[in-house]
Amino acid sequence: MTKTTIAIIGVSGSLGQPILDVLQSDLFKDKVQFPIKAFSRRDIPSTETVEYIKADITEENIPKIIEELNKDGGVDTIIELVASDPKLFALVTKIIVGAKPKLFIPSQFGVEIDKVNTYIPNFLSHKTIQSKTTREAGIKTVDIITGFFFAPGTYLYEAVQQIGIDPNTKTLEIFGDLSNKISVNFVDDIAKSVVSIATNSKPNELPNKVRIAGDVVTFQQIVDTFEKNHNTKLQITKQVTSQEALNEFFEKIKNGPKHEDIFFYLHTIASQGTDKGIHYSINENEIVNPGEKLWKWAKY
Repeated sequence: MTKTTIAIIGVSGSLGQPILDVLQSDLFKDKVQFPIKAFSRRDIPSTETVEYIKADITEENIPKIIEELNKDGGVDTIIELVASDPKLFALVTKIIVGAKPKLFIPSQFGVEIDKVNTYIPNFLSHKTIQSKTTREAGIKTVDIITGFFFAPGTYLYEAVQQIGIDPNTKTLEIFGDLSNKISVNFVDDIAKSVVSIATNSKPNELPNKVRIAGDVVTFQQIVDTFEKNHNTKLQITKQVTSQEALNEFFEKIKNGPKHEDIFFYLHTIASQGTDKGIHYSINENEIVNPGEKLWKWAKY
């Protein structure tokens, strides 16, 4: 069986270690050619299965990074896990075009951008531009859409600002209706999905966009879970329609988006309803995990 050579650009974020763990797990290790190349700004000791390469992603370093990727015949798949920064994305795009992998998985994890762009033009345009550019360069590029992450102790349990909960003040802002649905995925399942795509033996047959949804929940379910886990009753401090939230969104970004408002942005998008960016009526679960034969999707 042909094994896939893999490189990861950026390993410090939420998905870095989970993806490295899954690549080395019994579930996928027979499909992976070790060592994996992992590029990081940190100095991390390499192992038998992961070759950590210290590299700052700068204009000057692009030739060196491409050279490293092209050693020993190059890599089949490159997974991007860098922060959502337009300048950084532009630099990584140059690296991908220069390295020419068979498959590129960009850091698209989260909202379904093309759906959001139907009512918020140019939202996360740097991500859209990157995928368009690498595809035009002849590189198979698969955007993986995940909705919201969840993980006990963190996402959607303690980190709940994206659905309007302030965990410090125990207050709740309601945008739209608490019955609104949200597509969600356990962090480890996202990692498994990424690796499933990364090791696919026929990448050119994959769709350009893969949406996964291990579970579907409502705002109300997350509110109920938070209240139960913290033995509290959230005080509602604001309640607006989804349109009013969207109007406020446009007001906030008049002078450009701000990183500190990211939870407000996500809450607003989630409040817009099905097939508007966070909850999707159709998914590609069967592509990454046919019949749940590889793993059972975790439920919130």
